[in-house]
Amino acid sequence: MIEIERIEDDYLQVDTLAGWKKDVISKLKDFEKKYVKHAKTANKDFVAIIEYSMKPVVDVYTACFNLDNFHKLDKKRNFPEFRKKALTEKFV
Repeated sequence: MIEIERIEDDYLQVDTLAGWKKDVISKLKDFEKKYVKHAKTANKDFVAIIEYSMKPVVDVYTACFNLDNFHKLDKKRNFPEFRKKALTEKFV
C-alpha cells in the first residue's frame, strides 16, 4: 500500500528540495508500477466492459482518421474512381 505523508511547512527548504523531489519521483514510479500491474490483472471484467462500450467511438475515430488520410492523398495523386468510391463507402 502506498503511504501518503504529511509535509510540515518548514520541511521544504532550498537544501532539502532536491532530496524530497527524488523521493517523490521514486514513490510515484513505484505507484505507477503497482497500478499498471493491478490494472492488467485485477480488473479484467471491468476492462472488457470499457472496451466493449468504447468500441463504437474507437471505430468512428479510426474511420475518420483513415478518411482524412485518404482525402489528403487524393489531393496529392490521382486515384481511380472505383477506388475512391470503395474507400469512401468503407470509411463513411
